Amino acid sequence: MKKVLLRDVAEKAGVSIAMVSYVLNGQKTDRINKDTAQRIRKVVEELNYRPNFLAQSLKLKKTFSLGFVAADIANTFSSQLARIISDEADQAGYALIIGSSDESKPRFERLINQLLNRQVDGLILAAPEGSDELIKALQDRKTPLVLIDRYFPDLLVSSVSVNNYQASFDAMSEFITQGRKKIGILVYDTTLQHLKERMLGAQDGITQSHSASYVTHVIHENHIEQEVFAAITSMLQTGVDAIYFTSNKLGIAGMRYLMNHQIAVPTQVSTLFFDETEVFDFYPSPLPFIRQPLADMGKKAVELLFQQMNDSALPPESIILETSFVHSHSSFTQ
Repeated sequence: MKKVLLRDVAEKAGVSIAMVSYVLNGQKTDRINKDTAQRIRKVVEELNYRPNFLAQSLKLKKTFSLGFVAADIANTFSSQLARIISDEADQAGYALIIGSSDESKPRFERLINQLLNRQVDGLILAAPEGSDELIKALQDRKTPLVLIDRYFPDLLVSSVSVNNYQASFDAMSEFITQGRKKIGILVYDTTLQHLKERMLGAQDGITQSHSASYVTHVIHENHIEQEVFAAITSMLQTGVDAIYFTSNKLGIAGMRYLMNHQIAVPTQVSTLFFDETEVFDFYPSPLPFIRQPLADMGKKAVELLFQQMNDSALPPESIILETSFVHSHSSFTQ
């Protein structure tokens, strides 16, 4: 079957090759008659024309592809964020190449190199701990990039995140209102700023209430379940009557422990989570959580990235979004 060329589309539509190119590439839209553009698109569909993206890339010095490295694609937060970013990229005519660092710095670096070898036009990164030097190197190379969810305070890099400190600070009022007196806080052993802010916000919110105390347990990423189990056992023995899980992975492990030990929530111990988890649908009572604005995060990240791709001289911009507090409703039926 003969390959359909750009000139075949132009001849059948009765326009120049340049005109077809402008329509397909979304160029000079204010100077092209809408009926003409519609006629060209109809001919493209009738002839089943497929643009030569390699030739386009060489000519425009673009690959029409973006790279997104998630922290952990198995996590609901990362997978939903990937879907949103992919949809935004697709609407702009770009393909999204997705990788997952699994919070590993070496893996993150390998993925970055692979994406750069594919000559993606820009990067959206949920960078793992200790990757600030790599981010700085990318910035020095003028690589368009946006950090999402986490950021590095010492780097002037465009980023989209949420107000983790204020979200945790405000959420502690839920426990205080319930009359809880000793609150357990489960956190990761990490230097990542956004997770440190969740811990500090919770601690300050409890301290400034003057009506409760807290105990903090640090959990290592590689031993989540066994360390969460041990931490909750210890906390309950010392009179903790509320637990704040600063990530959904910690929350899943925590709820597994509480359910296995038939500890009633919230009558025996109250819980609160940063982010949603699939556990909520299987628990008989509402489980409050802090919801991040995923749609806005993804859209803002793509928007910032395109701004950089179009104008490399633009200064870095940090966007901080607000969270919302949700009392989840279980679908569990008895």
